[in-house]
This record gives sequence, structure tokens and C-alpha cells, in this order.
Amino acid sequence: MIPEFTTICAVDPEHLPELAAVFPTWWHFKPEIFQRPFWVLRDIRVHVEDIFVATNGAVDRIITVEDSDSFESQREKMLNALVYVAQHIETPYYLKLDTDTVATGHGQWIKPEWFEGNPVFVASPWGYTKPAEFIERLDAWANINHDLEDYPPPKRKIEGNIARSRRIISWCMFGETAFTKMAISLFAGEKMPAPSQDTTLWYIAERLALPYRRVKMKKHGWRHVHGLNRIRHVANEALIGHRIPRGGGFPERESVLERKIARKMNSDGE
Repeated sequence: MIPEFTTICAVDPEHLPELAAVFPTWWHFKPEIFQRPFWVLRDIRVHVEDIFVATNGAVDRIITVEDSDSFESQREKMLNALVYVAQHIETPYYLKLDTDTVATGHGQWIKPEWFEGNPVFVASPWGYTKPAEFIERLDAWANINHDLEDYPPPKRKIEGNIARSRRIISWCMFGETAFTKMAISLFAGEKMPAPSQDTTLWYIAERLALPYRRVKMKKHGWRHVHGLNRIRHVANEALIGHRIPRGGGFPERESVLERKIARKMNSDGE
């Protein structure tokens, strides 16, 4: 049986264009997402209207991510939000999608057997953490955490600035909500002990010997793509290959048309 889940993604000004590019592939090829809650976490600098435009109005909830001096980077702030949002999720699982994740086609992409034994997450395999310092930070934190200190740290092999291990990567990840809430309770503060969502959650699961499943999401109609131009190319290639118009075939929203007309008028007047 496939558990109920809430889909989450996060956008800031840099990643909003990526969401606009990949969203049509999610909509057309993975309709199961939109039969359930679909949430977007927005950086405070992203306008709500622009999220509705990027998602063709399909978003069910928008959560604002405020600035904080406690974060080392914008990336850390948004990844931290993608963990702490679990406090608001009511479904047993959530699906975390990065904005550089392209859906490539139709077909079954969620298998009931993935969830047998209640894994704390289901995600693609990955082989290293960079920088290795993240693992060292987690070791130092866990070794003084009363809930973790009696358990052995995950196996790893340090090669320069890389810690090699059998871990996961979370660009397309089903996470168990209860496990993530438990992880949050261990932080005893407002952020993760290392600025990496998948590294931190994997570390806790591995240290506590909790079950998780490594599944190659690329085999199930997903593709992780780097760079906005490349993302747009791969997304449009997937859509056109299934006879869907470039950009998803969505009608343009009235507000977008109004802005285009205003720009055209200003340009003509100069």
C-alpha cells in the first residue's frame, strides 16, 4: 500500500525559474502528486503571485521562510526549512522534490514495497559527503547527544575533503514525517547540526540503525539536472516527446499578460 504523502519543494529568487521550468513535467507525468497536498516553501523575497504563476495555481499551501542570522548561507536556510516543515505535515510521509528535478514520463513511479517495514526515507543512493567536515560536525554533535551517544557512528572512508559512505541523496525523497519530527527534537535548537538535509537525516538513521531504502529514482521517471538552461532543455524535451506543448501548454495568467503588455508599452515609448 502506498502511504498518503504531502509534496514539498522550496524556492528562493535563484530557484523560482527552475520550478517554473520543471513544474509542467510534474503536473503531466506525476499526477499522483496533485491528488494530495502540494506545498511550496518560499524565501521571503519571492512573491506569492510568482509561485502561483510557476505552479499554474496548483499549490495548496505556501509557507514563508524568514531570514535569520544563525544560518551560514542561503542554502542552509532553505534546507533547514525543508526539515522543519515536517512539524506542519499531517500525512505519514512527505515527498521532497528539488527544483532541478525533472519528471521524464508517464507510468508507475511509486511502488508499495518501498514502504514495507516503514523506512524512515526512500531516496536515491549516493556515495559520499563533501565536505567531509559535515560528518565530523555530526560526530561531535551526536557524541554529546544523550539520545545518540551510545550508538556507533556511520562507517565512512575519508579521502581528502570527501567522506565516502553508502548514503542517500534527497533531490527526490520520500521522508517519514514521524522520523523527521523526531530528528528535529534532537537538534534542541533552530537549525540542523550540519548544513545538509540529506546528510543529517541519513546520519541519524544510520547511527540509530533505523531502516531506510535506497532506490534509483532515475529508473522511475525522474532525472536530476544541473543548470537552468539544461533544466529547461530536458524538461521541454520530455514534454514535446509526449506531444505536450513546450512549457506545459498552460494558459498564461492574466497578471503575467498584463506585465508583458506593460513592458511592451514602456519599450515602445522609449
